[in-house]
Order: sequence, then C-alpha cells, then structure tokens
Amino acid sequence: MARGKRMSAKIQAAVDNLLNGASEPKFTALNSDKINLVRGLNHYAVHAKQEHSKKWAIEWAKKNMPEIVAGLRDQKDWRFSNLGYVLRMVENGFLLEEGQLERIKAELVQISKFVEPVVEEKKVVIKKAVVAPNKALEDFDYAVDDVLMGQEPRSIAFGTDKKHHAEVIAQCDKILREMEEAPENFAKDKIRPMKKFLNAVKKQLDTVVQVVRQQRVRKVAPKKINPVKMVSKMPYKKKDEALGLESLRPEVLIGAKQAIVYNTEYRFLMYFKAASDDGFMVTGSTLKNYDLEKSVFKKIRKPEDMVKAIKGSTLAAMRKYLDTVKGKEFACKGRFNENTMILKVSG
Repeated sequence: MARGKRMSAKIQAAVDNLLNGASEPKFTALNSDKINLVRGLNHYAVHAKQEHSKKWAIEWAKKNMPEIVAGLRDQKDWRFSNLGYVLRMVENGFLLEEGQLERIKAELVQISKFVEPVVEEKKVVIKKAVVAPNKALEDFDYAVDDVLMGQEPRSIAFGTDKKHHAEVIAQCDKILREMEEAPENFAKDKIRPMKKFLNAVKKQLDTVVQVVRQQRVRKVAPKKINPVKMVSKMPYKKKDEALGLESLRPEVLIGAKQAIVYNTEYRFLMYFKAASDDGFMVTGSTLKNYDLEKSVFKKIRKPEDMVKAIKGSTLAAMRKYLDTVKGKEFACKGRFNENTMILKVSG
C-alpha cells in the first residue's frame, strides 16, 4: 500500500514537472459543473501543450478503449485539441454526463481511423525548345565531301539564321586551320581546291549576312504606301539602245511577287521572288522583302541571244530560260544602280 502511494506521488511529481510546477486542479462530484470544466480547460491551455493532450487521451484509451490506441498513436498532436485535457480532468475526479462521454468516445474513434491524404507533387513539365537543324551546315558538309572526291561542290542553302551562318564559318576556319597545321592529313591535289572552296563559301556568306541585315526593315501598312514616293531614290536604266530593251518603271515592283531584272554592265540576269504575300518593298536604292534562297542570278555570256529568247515572253518563260543558262547560280543582291533594268514583274 505504501509502495502504491509512493508510485502515485512519483507520477504526480512528473506531471507537475511537466506542467512547470503548476498544480493540477482536483474535482469531485460537487464541483463537476460547466464553470469548473471551463476553468480546468483554461488551466491546461496555459500550462500544457497539445502533445500532452494526445498523451493523456492515449492513457485514458488504454484503460477504456484499448482497441483504438494504435490508431491514436499515429495521429498528429493537434488533432486531439482539448480532448486529452478533458480526459485528464476525468482522471482527476471530474464527472462527465453520459452523453458527453459518448461524444468524446466517438470523436476518439474518428481520430484513430483518420488517414492522412497523400499529396502528390505535381511534376512541372519543362518544354524543351525545338532547335531547328542547321540545313546550311549539312549542305556544307556534303559540299566538302564533293571537293574531296574531286567533284563540283553542290549548292548550299544558307538561309537567314545568323547562328547557322556562324557555325558554317567556324567549320570553314577549322578545316583551313587543319590544312595549315597538318597538311599531311589531306591529299596534296585536294588542298588547293579545298582552300579555294572554303574561302568562296566565307565570301558568299559575308554577302548573305549583309543582305539579311538589309532585309530587316519595318513592314509598312499597304494603305499607307505611295509606290512613286517609295522608289523616288531608286536608280535604273530606262532604255538600252544596243539590245533594244526598255525597262519598266520601279514603282511596279511595290507589292509584286516576282520580277526579272537585268544588269547591263555585269550582264547579270536576275530572278527575284517575294518572301511573303506583302510583295516587294523598296528602301532607297535597295529592293526588300525577297526570298534569299529562291532569288538567284546567272551571268549571261551572249546578251543578244538572251534578248531573242526572252523578248515578249511571260515571266514564267523568262524564269525557265534562266534555268537553261549554263553557269553557276548566285544569290541575288537587292541593290539597284543606273545599269539595272526591270524587264518583267508579276503580282
């Protein structure tokens, strides 16, 4: 008996220590009313924590509802709120009404069965930017193979991407450097034509880069365009007596989709194709908004034969004639001068 009292005293001392020395309230049947219930709850709210509420609820359940103890242990402290405080007061003599005790039991059962929902982290899908393949570099590699095999290098579609241009130039420089540093890795009869090809590519790319830069102009709304005013500074050759050719006026270029142009000084027959449905534009002496890859020219060896073949022809027939001209195609430059004649346009 004495030992039981000593154990009770130790337990009480541990609880008092837990409550920072504050003595727990005691109850009897005489003071088990609402006022003292509120006072008791206030006492524990000040001197205890929610972890104590859970601990006392589990201790009470061990004696009265052992089947739910395991479920209660898995729950978070805050779910027990004041339940443990009330049950501690019951342990200390407070008499609950039967309906109150049943509600507490039902609430404890609900807590023991609660399962924390699994929150799935949403995976953030980062869309990778689709990088366009460098068609110019691919064409260049094939052309290099042609030169190494002693064949005529195929044409290269350079496009308008500055990054692609830089990659081709870097590859040219790399091969040129390798030929300087380790010429033994190349066939002797291929070094000279390869250098000539690579320098030609770099020179052509330089021209393309300049043309691309010229092409980047602000689009003008069609309703605000004054064709005559737009071409007022564009030089052109009105007539060539020797060839019997007459030029169209430059304003016909504005908004047109195709054009055949001839330079009498250099004997260049040029075909221009618009880059969009807006058609051609002009800034100063330069034709703008033309497709860099589809606009090409060739040098004419016998202009008199050219005139006989195209005079009075449609633009489509002139374009076909250009395809039949022997010689290499080059990318057009949009700058006009006093030797430029506009032979045919179509919208």
